[in-house]
Formats: sequence, C-alpha cells, structure tokens
Amino acid sequence: MKDFLGTFILSFIIVMLFFVFGGYLIFENIWMIIFLSSFIITLLIRVFIRQETRIENMEERIKKLECKK
Repeated sequence: MKDFLGTFILSFIIVMLFFVFGGYLIFENIWMIIFLSSFIITLLIRVFIRQETRIENMEERIKKLECKK
C-alpha cells in the first residue's frame, strides 16, 4: 500500500504540472480530471512494477531448480 500511495502522489504531481501549463483549458472540472488521471497512471505503473517483481522471483526459483539438477 505504501508503494501505491507513493506512486499515486508522484503521478498526481506530474498530472498537476501538465494541467498548470495549459491542460486546464481542455476540461471544466479540473480536480476530478487530475485525480482520475493520476489514479489510472498509478494503477498502470503498479501493475508493471508488480509484474517485474513476480518475474524476478520466478527467475530466482528457476535458477534454484536448475542448480539442484
């Protein structure tokens, strides 16, 4: 959960910077758009980080199994 919140805050700041420099002209309800954009970006980043971690764990398990032979 801590990783998720850290990633969410980083995404939120990035989206805020985008909207401060002109993106706010596109949408009417800026806070909701910023929140939703940050949430979606956070979910995508967390999915990729979790996938990377799982792949690394599987690689370690495969190496252990190969060494036993």
